[in-house]
Amino acid sequence: NGGGNTTVRATTYYNLTVNNAAETYVLAGTTTTSNDLTITAGILDTVTDQNYGLTVGGNYSNSGTFTANSGTVTLNATDAGNTLSGTMTGTSAFNNLTFNGVGGAWSFGAESATAANNFTITNGTVTASSGTLTVNGNFSQNGTFTHNSGTVTLSGGAAQTLSGTLTGTSSFYNLTISNASGTVATDCERTAWVAGVDFDAAATVANNYVVTTASVKIEYNTGSTYTFNNINWNGQAAGTRIYFRNSAAAGTWLLNVSGT
Repeated sequence: NGGGNTTVRATTYYNLTVNNAAETYVLAGTTTTSNDLTITAGILDTVTDQNYGLTVGGNYSNSGTFTANSGTVTLNATDAGNTLSGTMTGTSAFNNLTFNGVGGAWSFGAESATAANNFTITNGTVTASSGTLTVNGNFSQNGTFTHNSGTVTLSGGAAQTLSGTLTGTSSFYNLTISNASGTVATDCERTAWVAGVDFDAAATVANNYVVTTASVKIEYNTGSTYTFNNINWNGQAAGTRIYFRNSAAAGTWLLNVSGT
């Protein structure tokens, strides 16, 4: 068209492929591919201030640029063997990434990925990257999360919540928290306390649980058990303190460290 962009009609496709390095492909509305979405070259844009959603029923592959804006990508396959591959960080990071297919299974392989907002598993099994999955919003897991010996990093600039099943076959391997948002009560009481990261459920970290960023504030769910193999926490000096609190004024949470 006159603006130099190609409009992608809002409808349901079987496979959708964009492949022109000089072109920006702009969604005209919420779009669905019942099978694969492939960005071979060029830019696929969900449109600023519209933030159209994308639903993908098969594989997601990006060798160009995906501009998520504030939209949501939903993977809804109901079969196994689906993959996410290519560039999924930086300018091609997701905003909200949701997996919601009963019987569906997806794998990131070795590809690192970023969800600039929420990462949600509603149904299905997700095998994480063996690299790093960075989440800047909430992490919600109600299916199965297979850690693949990778790292999940929570690095948002506002409050983040972890919820659902975070133990057993859905444990983390490495979990790093660098979100330093929130508020510490000056009187060391709960009056003005605001957590930067809030665990709403018990959690297990099979390898390393790392909290080394100054002023991280974490709230643990009262009555829950947190099992970590190794911990790396740095809050000794006044300028690098980290803060842990129980979610209730009365009650306890259990810390179980099996390694070092």
